[in-house]
Amino acid sequence: EAYDKTQAKLSELGIFQYIRIIARDSRKNKGILDYDILLARAKKYDFSTLYELSSGSTYALGHSLGINFRDKNFMKGANLLTIGVNGGLELSYNNNLGKNFIDHFARLTNYYGINASIDFPKFLAPIASSLFDNSNLPHTIIGVGENVIDRLDYFTLVNTSANFSYGWKETQTKTWNLSPAFINIIRLPVETDSFKKVLSSNDYLKNSYKENFIEGENISFTFDNMVKNHSVNYSYVKLGLEEAGAVLSLANNLVGAVNDLYSIKFAQYTKFDLDARHYFTLRKTVLAVRFSGGIGLPYGQSST
Repeated sequence: EAYDKTQAKLSELGIFQYIRIIARDSRKNKGILDYDILLARAKKYDFSTLYELSSGSTYALGHSLGINFRDKNFMKGANLLTIGVNGGLELSYNNNLGKNFIDHFARLTNYYGINASIDFPKFLAPIASSLFDNSNLPHTIIGVGENVIDRLDYFTLVNTSANFSYGWKETQTKTWNLSPAFINIIRLPVETDSFKKVLSSNDYLKNSYKENFIEGENISFTFDNMVKNHSVNYSYVKLGLEEAGAVLSLANNLVGAVNDLYSIKFAQYTKFDLDARHYFTLRKTVLAVRFSGGIGLPYGQSST
């Protein structure tokens, strides 16, 4: 068990390209095994790019470019720093525009963003490391992001996000993820008259494009015994619970100023979701049965 955990822990750090653990008889103590752990470093930095071409029901041609940078040993603590930058365009097509084929295309949407995260392979304050066993592969993840959608002649939407979360394995089959705090700020600094006219006639769209300040916390539990059962008749269950607005509501009652932030009211809701699956392994086939569902309940100053 200690051998397996050591192998898994070293592999999960992501900073070693080669790991080999060799057992041998101890030279000093008869009947005792010594272990030599041989490690070869992986490259500290890596870059990746992704270019996509697409088409959809609301646009004729879309293309986007994403660039990701990773430092797998940030601050020399096996901390994983990830920075991603992306951007793209969506184009419409109209035969009546221009004379050449290229002239038939017109810009519909621009979108771009930057997202960054740091994954620490340990628990950071305010969670005391003594509460958890380090062999349970604990992680602390801090992330921030800013993404913009510019829909020409309609609106500009800005989504600012941040999160602070923990993840750890209770056992080989049980995993926990806890986010004591996450933030999503959705703003529309630009709204044209034509866009406001569309929203006034459609309540669903009006709610979908409503400015919001979301601050909350969530927790999820996952049970997965695929490895333990060697992929024979295994199960997967994930339970999630999320709440938003309670902390801000308390602060608003104390200081009475939270609703003035960005002139956006904060959201209040609770949400529960379940994903349950069971896999039956037959001779040449796997039959999967799945049930998934959830419910979200607004309260306080949120109606939807």
